[in-house]
Amino acid sequence: MVFCGHFSAGKSTIINSLVGDAVLPTSPIPTSANVVKLYRNTVPTVTIYQKNQQPVQIEKDYDSSEVQAFCKNGKQIEQLEIGLPDLDIPNHTMFMDTPGVDSTDDQHRKMTNRMLHLSDRIFYVADYNHVLSQVNLQFLSSLNNENVPVVLIINQVDKHNEEELPFKQFKQKLTEHLADFSINIERIFYTSMKYERHPHNQIEELKTYVDEKIYSHNTLNLPGKLNSLIAEHEKWLQEELEAKLAYSEEVLESYTKDDLQAIIESFEKWKTKK
Repeated sequence: MVFCGHFSAGKSTIINSLVGDAVLPTSPIPTSANVVKLYRNTVPTVTIYQKNQQPVQIEKDYDSSEVQAFCKNGKQIEQLEIGLPDLDIPNHTMFMDTPGVDSTDDQHRKMTNRMLHLSDRIFYVADYNHVLSQVNLQFLSSLNNENVPVVLIINQVDKHNEEELPFKQFKQKLTEHLADFSINIERIFYTSMKYERHPHNQIEELKTYVDEKIYSHNTLNLPGKLNSLIAEHEKWLQEELEAKLAYSEEVLESYTKDDLQAIIESFEKWKTKK
């Protein structure tokens, strides 16, 4: 289960709610600066992947504030794997929190894209006020190329002002924009982690949905991911071929007809001798 979206959209807070533990750091300012993987383990375990170094594994009770500081350290640490015995998820499931898609760090974007290839379901978390931003719509559109079901979570729905725009019209407007960009979404959930009893808060529905998918035998999306990787590799091969052909044409254009004729004759003589 991969979670992505803008910085400060609320990914970490939502994941904490879904796994039943405040593992990830939460703040109004950008927090998770690297990929953080959460899974259930018999003993508390933290594996730290630092740049250009061997992974370091800690198997003991650790200070949660220290681990949360690791999550914020995107300069030295690329990835964290956190295993806890009390997480409210089965053993075969892993939740992944990724850096914001609007990060200016190219390495962050590459890490997020790498995680998308490993996902069986993608959860895109958007701030209510920015859900229709160009960055969100473009990234959501690109997710369709992954051949993985995409769930859109519109967080901070408590910012909605019914007097300015009826909620029903907001939902209709969102549906129309997604259709305009040919974006396929499996489900849309509206959440508020600030006001649990907000009338539009669907966090409980989201939890039910996640549980259903986790325990479903049809959750794995291996064929779709393989097709996506094959298509991406074919595209890369085509681009490589086109680049080589373009270079060959440039080389050929630098020769005169007499030069080319001489080359052909030399080649024919070489074949005869061979």
